[in-house]
Amino acid sequence: MNSLSGLNETARSFVGRTLKIQFVYGWGWSVHAAANAEAKEFADIDKVNMTWAHVIPSEFFSHGGAATRGFLGRILEPEHILHEMPVLALTMSDGVDYDFTSQVCPVWRFFFGQGELILPQDSFPRLRGLSIIGGCGRVNL
Repeated sequence: MNSLSGLNETARSFVGRTLKIQFVYGWGWSVHAAANAEAKEFADIDKVNMTWAHVIPSEFFSHGGAATRGFLGRILEPEHILHEMPVLALTMSDGVDYDFTSQVCPVWRFFFGQGELILPQDSFPRLRGLSIIGGCGRVNL
């Protein structure tokens, strides 16, 4: 599956640097308890919706023809419900030249929790693990 969404190569220079992540309801939030189990609604959405946190990317990845599709990182915001959680963040809006300053991607998909990065050829990237929270929002400086 070729992606119509991605980041400019300069985004990779943000490894180890602090970015701001804003959480919005968007397509909804869910919890995936097992690889093939039915997703359940994320019960704490009211504690997350319209909040923000700092995130530090540890690595960027390619997928679906996009040289840079998203990143893996960790949420760093004391007292936030997602504090210290690993995160997979990927762009979801059409365009392949997004950055974190002047060409900010308006829609991101997030997966939180301990899991393995899965890069299927017929779908978008995701984490596979015992308890993965899926949501959406924005990322910028």
